[in-house]
Amino acid sequence: MSSGLDRLLEEAERTIERSKELEEQLSSLEAEASAADGRVSVVVGSGGKVKSLTIDPRALRLGSEELAEAILTAINDAQEALVQRSQEAIGECWGPDSVLGQLARGGSIDPYEFFASQGVNVPSRLRDLGR
Repeated sequence: MSSGLDRLLEEAERTIERSKELEEQLSSLEAEASAADGRVSVVVGSGGKVKSLTIDPRALRLGSEELAEAILTAINDAQEALVQRSQEAIGECWGPDSVLGQLARGGSIDPYEFFASQGVNVPSRLRDLGR
């Protein structure tokens, strides 16, 4: 096997290993948020699923609409915090300027720009294929 192919295989193995580690890390992430001056708190886990909801007895003095709003606010804030933590974990693993890091931050990647940043002129390559 050529040394170039060996390096490529080693890099692929490292990438797979980093992906597995990241998957484990993301699956164990949690985030917590509170609302109504701390009287309602929520913990969300992987996928944004609510793991726990704590309602302080003082929160029961709120009207039903206010309590419902406080619960939803806490859930939404915890889910947003989880997304932020996930983005940070992906950025730490792959680098914030990597394609995956950019996508994790909610960005989009123009394929032509991506290949151009890698030194590949896509249009000329496509022209070359037609010859």
